Amino acid sequence: MRTTPPEGDDDGPAGRPRHWAHARRAGYPGALNKVLVRLVRRAEASDPARLVQTFVDAGSLMPLLSSTDHQIIFGRRGAGKTHALGYLAETRNSEREPALFLDMRQLGSSAGLYTSGSLPLAERGTRLLVDALAAIHERLRDTALAGGDDSAPEAGQALGLLDMLADQITRVRVVGSVELQSTDETETADDQTASVHLDLHGGGVRAGERSHSKRVAGHMRRTKGVTEHSVHFGAIGKLLTDVLDALGARRLWLLLDEWSSLPSDLQPLLADLIRRCILPLRNVTVKIAAIEQRSHFFAVTEQGDQLGLELGADISADIDLDDFAMFDNDTARAKSFFAELLTRHVNAHLDPHLPGLSAEEFTREVFADARAFAELVRAAEGVPRDALNVAIVAAEHADDRRISVRDVRAAARTWYRRDKAPAAMANPEAWELLLWIIDRVIGPRRGRAFLVPMADSQHPLIRTLYDARVLHVVRRNVALRDRPGVRYHVYTIDYGCYFDVVVATRRPPGGGGPSTDADAGGPDDRLPVAGNLRSIGGAVLDLGSP
Repeated sequence: MRTTPPEGDDDGPAGRPRHWAHARRAGYPGALNKVLVRLVRRAEASDPARLVQTFVDAGSLMPLLSSTDHQIIFGRRGAGKTHALGYLAETRNSEREPALFLDMRQLGSSAGLYTSGSLPLAERGTRLLVDALAAIHERLRDTALAGGDDSAPEAGQALGLLDMLADQITRVRVVGSVELQSTDETETADDQTASVHLDLHGGGVRAGERSHSKRVAGHMRRTKGVTEHSVHFGAIGKLLTDVLDALGARRLWLLLDEWSSLPSDLQPLLADLIRRCILPLRNVTVKIAAIEQRSHFFAVTEQGDQLGLELGADISADIDLDDFAMFDNDTARAKSFFAELLTRHVNAHLDPHLPGLSAEEFTREVFADARAFAELVRAAEGVPRDALNVAIVAAEHADDRRISVRDVRAAARTWYRRDKAPAAMANPEAWELLLWIIDRVIGPRRGRAFLVPMADSQHPLIRTLYDARVLHVVRRNVALRDRPGVRYHVYTIDYGCYFDVVVATRRPPGGGGPSTDADAGGPDDRLPVAGNLRSIGGAVLDLGSP
């Protein structure tokens, strides 16, 4: 099967080849389905150029993200955090502003380094900062060498400063005894220490430095004891500033992805070290991508002292990609966004010598009708990764024909079972709550939306189901006429979950067993408009009831 359309005639609009007019006869919808199946599902697996090619802005996201303010970007898995940071890195680098993208999952030589109970918490946190600084050093060195001439005065100065930075980062001190052993060699030993002390009981961080050199003739010094990593904030900060000046960089963009993958007890420590070591630098901007429920930027010690990054004071948290994807219940905007998103991903895999598809051509050639594409948008629930994966699975179902509503619904159920249900089931209490909501809150009304008091929206079980993407927020801060003084968020059961748990368990007319995938995709199973309060009725979740 061809993955690019036939050449066709050159008598299309504005000289555009009319290969799309011949695509239907050539079986091109089936070819586009095969392109969909091959799409890269995760942004971290894409090369930087493709990230730029496939990025679709949502409203004012990029103007906000491009500000020089330190920011945390919240969003659930698949909301587009990695893609947005990757796009920002590429656009900043093109303007001669080094953008260092760090995947926090790749820090450290082994997971045990951070989870070992044999090391004090402060030492583990300092080692984590050392790894982060080492990664920054490596990226800055790549930037200095990018010009291809390391003999240039500016590059040479920067490389020299980076060597000094490496020395500062890798300094250690040994706590324990030192013994001398006889040998015929003569060695010069440098014992340099630069330490940072995290006083978790007294609060705060104290830094100090000392160094001395000793020439040992006829002996080789060996050490016994515990090796501790140490960081000197002042020296690190000055060297970073000097390196940027030598590179002629106006600003350094430090982009930290997958923050939530760090051990939760170390997150406030690393946040505090970043606040003291990096945030004070005048020409550095820090952006952190994190999952809100799994992130801990701030902690209070037993003595009441504060440790970490205070949201709103030290760093802003004004970007939540889940809110951007709500589209204010604007169906037209949602359709436009996801049509453009899917089209750009498909065009990135087509022959670059041929004109790419427009969003209108893509939806017309790939989907059986307008309702099928609208159903895909609903199945996505505002999550870009879910839109891609449901489209990929639907293309597998459709094979050589256009994607239908039934293909979308079967794909959404499959994707729910593969990705979302296991995450929800991992917490038995959360899974029990989900089944109770389906059975008691929305089941009798044959809907999928319900209200949760704002005070209960932060309940751990609600947050777990939301994080697993089996619950979605479609409206915030709404009021009911018969319940004055109480504000609610409107939640909806995930599209795939609805058809898997609710529709698929209904018995078809005339009795028999549970309905099949095809039955669940029938035209009579229309989902209610989640943002319409009249369709919700009295479906209010009372967490005191289960």
